[in-house]
Amino acid sequence: MCRKTLAAILTIMFVLPFSAFADASSAIDWSVIPVAVQDVCATKLAAFNFRQARTVKFQNIGKIVYRFKAVNYNTGALGRLCFDEQGTSLADCGDALREADAAMYFEDFGAIDPQLWSILQAAKSDEQIPVGIWLRTYEPDVAKDSSETALAARAAEIKYQHQVVKQQMQNTALRVINKTVSFISAAPAAFANLTPSQIVALAKEAPIASVSYNPKPVPQSTTYVSSVNADISGETGSNVKVCIIEASQPTTPNNLATASGTYCSTGSKDSHARCVNAVIDSTSAPYGVATDILPYRASWDGCDANAAPAFDWCIDNYTDVWNWSHTCSTTDNRLFDYWTKANPYPLIVAASGNSSASTVSCGSACTFTSYAPTCVGYSTLMVGAANDCATSGRTDDNIACFSGATNPSSSDRELPMLVAPGQGIDADGISCGDGTSFATPAVAGVAAHLIEKNNTHMNAWPELMRAVLMATAGENVDGGRLTALPDYTADHRDGAGEVDARAAVDLADSANKMDGSNTACGKGFDMAMLQSSSTAENAYYSEQYKLKTTSSARRARIVIAWDGTATCSDPSAGTCSSSSMDADLDLEVTDGTSTWYSNSSDNTYEFLEIPVTANTEYTIKIYVYDWVTSSTFLGVAWYVDGFDS
Repeated sequence: MCRKTLAAILTIMFVLPFSAFADASSAIDWSVIPVAVQDVCATKLAAFNFRQARTVKFQNIGKIVYRFKAVNYNTGALGRLCFDEQGTSLADCGDALREADAAMYFEDFGAIDPQLWSILQAAKSDEQIPVGIWLRTYEPDVAKDSSETALAARAAEIKYQHQVVKQQMQNTALRVINKTVSFISAAPAAFANLTPSQIVALAKEAPIASVSYNPKPVPQSTTYVSSVNADISGETGSNVKVCIIEASQPTTPNNLATASGTYCSTGSKDSHARCVNAVIDSTSAPYGVATDILPYRASWDGCDANAAPAFDWCIDNYTDVWNWSHTCSTTDNRLFDYWTKANPYPLIVAASGNSSASTVSCGSACTFTSYAPTCVGYSTLMVGAANDCATSGRTDDNIACFSGATNPSSSDRELPMLVAPGQGIDADGISCGDGTSFATPAVAGVAAHLIEKNNTHMNAWPELMRAVLMATAGENVDGGRLTALPDYTADHRDGAGEVDARAAVDLADSANKMDGSNTACGKGFDMAMLQSSSTAENAYYSEQYKLKTTSSARRARIVIAWDGTATCSDPSAGTCSSSSMDADLDLEVTDGTSTWYSNSSDNTYEFLEIPVTANTEYTIKIYVYDWVTSSTFLGVAWYVDGFDS
């Protein structure tokens, strides 16, 4: 079983009569696939290998469609082939099926979410059911002019549209059910407690796009969520599988989302596990960063001597993001490098660790206390801690003094890669305190947002998500800017800066997928497999990307990220002998007159932040300085913004 450009991602969509949407993963059972479809696969997909499949169930269609999603191993291009049971090729299946399904469902149930419909079926006639109501609106296209004036005009138009639909909704509620609803200030959405008959009466009214079950009494609002802008990213991590790896189980009582799976439930319970889980998915105020994930709790202390079997379990359950908020051993680092390249290719987010430095008040500088992080896997996204000063804004944030970092000039292994709030954290209604342990799950939750926003490109590409998260981490909370690698003092202790979910989700939109022939623009991303057979040492990768902005007095972030490879004879038992970078890649950006370089020798990422001038085109080049293995997976991302200093 291979992946990505060496392999196809095979998705089989079983379309069954009236069953709720499900996300189940299973090995490909060729016995249930018609021979005619198998024959087509043998001829049309000869260039691809297969990996295990995801099965998606649709409603009301009454037929079966087989969808094969693949990546061409020569060009890196994404492709999709669809067949009916006779092996006849279909021009399109996913969008058409979803549209047909949505139309038929709406005809029967209006805008009522399937989960809510099931609740209504069992509810008493006078029962008050908490619901969230999303309103129909549109957002104007992003202006080609990215100046502050243009962005402000777009924001004003969005705000106006929201006000219009909210007034329409209030008028509709008064007319149809003689009741007012409450609104979320930052989004075209409402919430209310309604009886089943009131919900049904509203469901087909024009202003309403969807009505869903919402057990939370108020909109999400918490200090650390505001600090990462997760509350306004528009995503909640819905249906993204996150493996939360802890030594112990969360203490009870707690208000965490129900676990989708638990590994080793016989061990001890502690508040550290509760807090780490709560930062991601608590349903009690303060709410988690990604409350709608599918959490898999991998706690091992009651079953195993180390976490290696828990890692194996995370893979077996096809989890998309892993959270590790502990000290790493050498074996852990090697296992992270190993499992990053194993189906389903998770993004592994790890804590940079804590020194014994005491905390300081906001606005005061930290006295640096050296604490070298232990989670230094080549394929891991390491997270440090910021101090959000107990405010919802970001401009007063600074570094948490205890946050571990390493910037050795001898090897330029500059870590952490970014930071998130980790000081004075409250979660799940309790005080968790300080620690990079609590900054890390905030970033894991934002990663779930990216996958929810764009499952096609973000999922199974941890290298791409690392690049996107670093390219959009805007707030500099310690020292000077990270302008280039190697610059051994530039980033101090916060890496690319403080994670920004809103910007990351904006960049992750599928419309921003580019390639070497892309139209120049202010934001974009791509992913690919680099091979020594096609890109030799001391040569440029054939894809060269274009960046252009219409506004000066702004800055551009450009990031590439790739992998390491571990040699593990028995990864399920934690037996690994070594790990190394796949290659030494460098980053070059030029406008034809000036050229900027990031050329570290012991990092699996390169980073540039450069000033940009109006109406100037910049070329992004990737240079292979040295190959260690024969190939690596690559993510590249660029983003133009103001980027606070």
